[in-house]
Amino acid sequence: MPAGPYFSSEELTQVLSHYDIGEVEELKPLSAGSARVPKVVIISGQGKFLLKRRPKSKGLLQRLAFSHHVQAHLRKKRFPVTAPVATRDGSSPILQINNRIYECFGFVTGVRYDGSVEATVEAGEQLARLHRVLADFKWQRSSPGGSFHESSTVRRHLK
Repeated sequence: MPAGPYFSSEELTQVLSHYDIGEVEELKPLSAGSARVPKVVIISGQGKFLLKRRPKSKGLLQRLAFSHHVQAHLRKKRFPVTAPVATRDGSSPILQINNRIYECFGFVTGVRYDGSVEATVEAGEQLARLHRVLADFKWQRSSPGGSFHESSTVRRHLK
């Protein structure tokens, strides 16, 4: 059993029944990212997916809605970003079961940053492109608290 939070077989069965991702062929726990967030890579007949169970926190649903809106804007502008997978009923990419919140995304295999000059330049160029693409981003609600998106320090440094 892996250290930290994990998915039980019953939990995975119940959660995955809400997504139309095809027959599951393989499940691989993913330890990258936050240790508080259990993640699993799902390989199915329809591709690779990433399932996350989000830790409970104040304003989580608003932050997720904001993130999904940012992702939709980026996709519309043809910036390479994976899309959240909607539940079978198509109502939302956010699934709430048993007082827990889940998200499923298409999975993109990446490589770890190696610290090289080339990788640093590429990361900087992509980050600059991301900011250009988001220059006309609009969010009609108040920005979600508790994240760097509304950080006065980050805003000051960006100016």
